[in-house]
Amino acid sequence: MTELRRADVAIVGAGPAGMAAAVRLAEAGLRPVVFDLNATPGGQVYRQLGDPQVDAVVMGEDYLRGRTLVETFTRADIDYRPLSRVWWLGRESTGYALGVITQQGAQSWHVDRLILASGAMERGWPFSGWQLPGVMTAGAAQILLKQGALVPCTSAVLAGSGPLLYLLAWQYLRAGQPPALVLDLAPESGYRALLRQPLNAWRGRGYLLKGLRMVAALRRAGIPVLQGVDGLQAEGENAVERVRYRHRGSWKTLPASLLLTHFGVVPEPQLARSLNLPHGWETGQQSFL
Repeated sequence: MTELRRADVAIVGAGPAGMAAAVRLAEAGLRPVVFDLNATPGGQVYRQLGDPQVDAVVMGEDYLRGRTLVETFTRADIDYRPLSRVWWLGRESTGYALGVITQQGAQSWHVDRLILASGAMERGWPFSGWQLPGVMTAGAAQILLKQGALVPCTSAVLAGSGPLLYLLAWQYLRAGQPPALVLDLAPESGYRALLRQPLNAWRGRGYLLKGLRMVAALRRAGIPVLQGVDGLQAEGENAVERVRYRHRGSWKTLPASLLLTHFGVVPEPQLARSLNLPHGWETGQQSFL
């Protein structure tokens, strides 16, 4: 029979939010248990930051900015449990029941309070050829970069929308393996809408400037950055061999063996759904929150 373990507070996830919550609780005199899928704290944003595999020249200063949080989390009196998957949650009259899978086997927990900090996941978006070998998400490619200092052996085509698309292209450029092409599939109406909200644009000016600098660096390096793309296909027999895209009403084809796509991120919903927490559709983000 599996031993029932107990804790006052459990946190699921050791990304920026989970680490910050755990540190606050430790400062208040509590000792939270933190379950984390990864082997080291940091989540996706600060993945492998405790032992960086790639230097700041490639990753950028924003990545290293989380070092203080990671170090504070590591020093605090926190019951950190890496390589632990919370696969089941249930409400009880006095708290919550958790089913946890670890390298040592299955565990059952009862906790009085629960904080879900399981982060986000990349939005899947099907298109013709999206399941061919050689088509990956940009998030998966960045995991390989952060965790193993791995960059493609060929110039990739990056396609999709969102900041990660340009960040990864810029990082590959800094790593000495610039992409062959960047295809921005965000509707141009979205950029025009930004201009109609000058106050919000001003509040986010830091991020806007960073993005503009990255795009400028890519173009200075001779990397084509095409905005207003509204069609994407991957073609090939047993793996991707060509990328077709529609730009300004005209279809074009580029030979390629690696296509990295990104269509934004959405909240990871599984554990919250299992507790029947209310979810509402957010039109702006095109996801349930």
